[in-house]
Amino acid sequence: MPFFRERRIVRLAVTHVHEDHCGLAARLQTERGAPAYIPAGAEYSAAQRARLPLYRRLFWGPRPPFSADVFPERIETESHTFQVIRTPGHTRDHVCLFEPSRGWLFSGDVYARSEPKLIFAEEDVPELVRTLNRLLELDVGTLFCAHAGVVEDGRRALAAKRDYLLRIGQQVRHYLGLGYSLRRIDRILFPEKPSLTRISMGEWSSLNLVRGAAELSEVGDRVSEVGAQKR
Repeated sequence: MPFFRERRIVRLAVTHVHEDHCGLAARLQTERGAPAYIPAGAEYSAAQRARLPLYRRLFWGPRPPFSADVFPERIETESHTFQVIRTPGHTRDHVCLFEPSRGWLFSGDVYARSEPKLIFAEEDVPELVRTLNRLLELDVGTLFCAHAGVVEDGRRALAAKRDYLLRIGQQVRHYLGLGYSLRRIDRILFPEKPSLTRISMGEWSSLNLVRGAAELSEVGDRVSEVGAQKR
């Protein structure tokens, strides 16, 4: 809050309603009178007090309810125009904000890191690959990531994550062809299990990534064909 109190806040743009992204929304609205925008479909969740697993309450704290309007097609500021782009995968209703004149992409949790080892149980890996492929059609320069920070070559970062997910998908399909179970494949591809997987009771795990990657065949083949045509 000291950071925000020193700045003029016109409105809040929430890419998705995970508590580490909007835990201060209610307080900012109360103290600064800032209206908020959220993705379509997230209105009910935002208006309710979040029911969080214990580890997330300990890590990030509670997320009080807050009121918000659904994003319009674009956000206008004094100096910039941001296109609101639907980008499901990390969550069903995730959005990104793109400033085409500067090549800026505010990516929420679409990127986070190029080679994730753990993902949430709710994440949809095939949908995320589709999202990354759509974002790669934009003239992305700088990526503003909520976790990785400022990534100068944003397009390369997005492509690296897309290609990594496709590689995991190919490996999972290979082992499935040998008759291996998803749990066995998980132990082969990700032998080290961080304590976070136990603490979260599997909500955040590599097994979630393996399960999602197992559904990538059709998406991966189609993306590979597009890449081959562009080459």
